[in-house]
Amino acid sequence: FGESEDERVDCQKRIRQILNAVASDPTISKVMIVTRGPSYMHGELKGEITEKKVLKSLSTWTDQPRMNYSAYAKTLLKTLSLIQKNKNIKNVYYLLENPELGFLPKEKISRPFDIFELSKNNFMVSKDLFELRMSKYKKAVLGVQQKVSNFDVLDTKEILCPGEYCKLYDGKRSLYQDGDHFSAYGSIFVAKKLESQIF
Repeated sequence: FGESEDERVDCQKRIRQILNAVASDPTISKVMIVTRGPSYMHGELKGEITEKKVLKSLSTWTDQPRMNYSAYAKTLLKTLSLIQKNKNIKNVYYLLENPELGFLPKEKISRPFDIFELSKNNFMVSKDLFELRMSKYKKAVLGVQQKVSNFDVLDTKEILCPGEYCKLYDGKRSLYQDGDHFSAYGSIFVAKKLESQIF
């Protein structure tokens, strides 16, 4: 993926370098694939996340017909085939995208004298909207999983969305550094929760 042909060529070059590194290092036994999911296919969501906005995004493509879920599934299968040709690889893991916030965490820090906490309003993301946003992407990945052995899909939904809403904080610190990337703290928080599934 990429916003220009030069970026796409550079991305393909880096992917080949990674695949070559995996193939040439017999000490590597586990591989994890991480992508940004629907944001690559449908573009990023800006501002408050609503059902109307999510539905519109799912009908909009950033680069159709080249980027679609059928092509994505075929390419993922091909990538997995290349990785699993290496006898040293025992497992491949696929980390699904985490919830997008639609705002920057620093925008939700409470301000002095904010007795009504207006500065902290709407700092949660609906779990239902997250699932809707992920629906087509997740279906494509799970479809691939049914065709491949030793391929585990890791879902952060239950970690980050234990109730009706997905959380920005764990009660101590922000899990995000911006609208859709984990902070260093958030990365460690999620890694610890997934550790038992990987090791």
